[in-house]
Amino acid sequence: MFANVEKTEVIDKTTVKFYLKKPQVNFLSQVGFWINIMPKHIFEKVEDPMNFNYDGTGYGPFKLKEYKKGEYYTFERVPNWPLANNGLGAYLETVTFRVFPDHNALLLAMKNGEVHVSGSAMPVASQKQLEASPDKFGVLKVMSLGYGYFGFNYKNELLRDKNVRKAIAMTIDRDAIVNTALQGGAVKMETPISPVYKDLVKSNIKFPPFDLEGAKKVLEDAGYKLNSEGIRKKNGKKLEFELIYRTTTINADSIGENRLGCLY
Repeated sequence: MFANVEKTEVIDKTTVKFYLKKPQVNFLSQVGFWINIMPKHIFEKVEDPMNFNYDGTGYGPFKLKEYKKGEYYTFERVPNWPLANNGLGAYLETVTFRVFPDHNALLLAMKNGEVHVSGSAMPVASQKQLEASPDKFGVLKVMSLGYGYFGFNYKNELLRDKNVRKAIAMTIDRDAIVNTALQGGAVKMETPISPVYKDLVKSNIKFPPFDLEGAKKVLEDAGYKLNSEGIRKKNGKKLEFELIYRTTTINADSIGENRLGCLY
């Protein structure tokens, strides 16, 4: 998380200034969300911070009371927590988080009244089932800081060629992914930066549009010729890749199945 930090400067008791080696769009969200609070009595004994493994200390209106790994975690209120209910602490005495590895099981538990609220990503089909009973359920939708993408492995000689990467980008039908794979439950990204960051997409730089014929021409012009077997080659090497994606996440699975268009 801090690999891009060149140096830091303590401004006052509540302010730290970071100097980065190079621009990094997501640095603020990285250190503001993913970095755990470390108490002084632990940190002052750490000799190598960059390689120190630390699970973190919670700071919030609730503290862990009991849990059964993989099944549930119950938290109890912290008395007089200053940032809730005018310093009196949280309204609820306890909160229990249950673990549902399968979204269908979560949906059933909600319908049965076992679960009152879910903050995890839920497939659009499940959302629609809940919305069908407006007297029992409400669905609140907000823009996410996360986004889905294909990452290129530059150790692959072919993928180091920007023409190949451009051609692949031209085969991705973002409208189809949003409307079909994700059933309308997403927003199309027109730039390499999430539209959530409105100030950072004002340049209006866009990905190449979906254009299969255009992608073929890019490859032809770059020397990737179609042989008699229907396979593109350059310098005797086949233009072929392996796409690996997680099959345990419903959205990633749907996007993966709605995979790249044909380059032939």
